[in-house]
Amino acid sequence: MSVEDVVVIGGGVAGLAAALTLADAGLSPLLLEAQDALGGRARAFEPWRLDAPDGPVELPTEHGVHAWWESYRTFDALLARAGARAQLRAAREQTLVWDDGQRIRALNVGRATQDTRLPSPFHLAALLWAPGVLRAVAPSEVTALLAMLARNAEVLAYDDANPSLRAHYAELSAADWTSGMPAVFRAFLKSLTRSGFFDDTTNVSAGALFESLQHYVYAHKGHQRMRYARSTAWTSALLPLWRAAEAKGARLRLGCAVSSLRHTNEGLKVELGDGFLAARRVVLAVERPAAGRLWDTSDAVRAV
Repeated sequence: MSVEDVVVIGGGVAGLAAALTLADAGLSPLLLEAQDALGGRARAFEPWRLDAPDGPVELPTEHGVHAWWESYRTFDALLARAGARAQLRAAREQTLVWDDGQRIRALNVGRATQDTRLPSPFHLAALLWAPGVLRAVAPSEVTALLAMLARNAEVLAYDDANPSLRAHYAELSAADWTSGMPAVFRAFLKSLTRSGFFDDTTNVSAGALFESLQHYVYAHKGHQRMRYARSTAWTSALLPLWRAAEAKGARLRLGCAVSSLRHTNEGLKVELGDGFLAARRVVLAVERPAAGRLWDTSDAVRAV
């Protein structure tokens, strides 16, 4: 039986980055993706279910990621290596979209946090002067707004290297920490959690949210800038990444879910739904839930 030199598990952005990097190094990685298409969360298709008079209707929609923070310099360099950097366009302004429980609302905040003369991290205060922001705060939420401003001190003071702080905020969910905030700001933080952790605020700790805010929101007002795909994430970023990796020797198998990893005399046994393959090295490029499942079923992962 032939032995693969290196197998990459996961065909999302992380897996594509690993495949391209390995191919650049002269290797011929085999990329395994459980779904029938590359992209992972950046190209996630889920049906939109509607209750029509003649019965339920499902419409195909795309909920993929279409914009990236400018602070993602590693990703920016990756696109440059694939010759795809020109496919992203700088966003001129920002719009917050949220569900207030009755309807979907939108608020254009323009470039308030980017153009303000306030230094970081106080540049976020410019949101309070952005047209419509204060109008989006209900009169009953004024006290909550003031409490939220004071609560930002917790984010600035958070230090993951402090054991007591880390333990305290690890037990507190982001949903609990944001509860009671005005709906527009709670929606923004929920959106940030979804885009950063691909999960709901109920499943993300307050400490993880604090680190995300420190690195991507509070650190520098330039981090507020985003660039978005000119067409879809697939054609603008994901497909060029794969084509660049494939041109340098990377290979792909779709619909190939990995159930576990086992140690053997030859290296690693990658168990699949319809068989297995042998590999000398494996790169795990999957999100937390899938990594957790492999952790529970694989002696090779637990041995790391």
